[in-house]
Amino acid sequence: RRLGETIVVPQTGSVDMTGPLWLAGRLAEFDGGNVVPLIVAVEDRPEALARRRAEVEAVRATLGSLGLPYEPEFRVDRSVAGGVDRVALEQDASLVLLTWPGPSDLRDLLLGRTNDEIAAAIDRPIALVALERREYRRVLVALDEDDLAPGLRPDARMALELADRLAAGAPSGVAIGPIDLTAAAAKTDEDALPAVDAVVHLPGPRPIMAWVARHAGPDDIVVVAARGNPFSSVQSAQGTGSAVIAVST
Repeated sequence: RRLGETIVVPQTGSVDMTGPLWLAGRLAEFDGGNVVPLIVAVEDRPEALARRRAEVEAVRATLGSLGLPYEPEFRVDRSVAGGVDRVALEQDASLVLLTWPGPSDLRDLLLGRTNDEIAAAIDRPIALVALERREYRRVLVALDEDDLAPGLRPDARMALELADRLAAGAPSGVAIGPIDLTAAAAKTDEDALPAVDAVVHLPGPRPIMAWVARHAGPDDIVVVAARGNPFSSVQSAQGTGSAVIAVST
């Protein structure tokens, strides 16, 4: 199934949606798909209902500024996670794109009030995105041999598919490491890993985050296979100043 076929983008908290909506639009355009920007209000919190309705207009304005033809959807549900899960099922989402709220909101995350609750509730591929800009020099895909194990390989495939969709906008192309993907692919199933345009191998230290720290810069997008914990992956990689996308199937 195409990654950008139907992308649900929940608005959680007060974070800027420009980068995530731009990314969703880029993926949907590549795959001829659709984007569903989503605002969920919790039904037993009437004091927040008006504020959440106002956020619909803010998201609509962001879509307009990006030239994206999508219309935000507003839902009232018993929980944010429940609302996102229901819309993802109704839309048969190919991807749920979550916005990294930043380290200042980690206490809320640990209390299960935002994105971690959504991630636990839904049974869909997830991309957690820390992305504030639309221009980037290079896409770095951080993978090692462990990511090619049968249980983790779907996340690696998803990371490579996403990188392939971003490659056209990267003047310096796509770099993968610390694993040498060409050599690794020769040892695995023929169709296990998708091809990515303009790839170079960047050797470097292990573990993965040491490789990211050596090679990533503020003009790069780093794509990481999350290995079940996208929040930890984004937090670890953000010290480079790069944009970060952690994917999990």
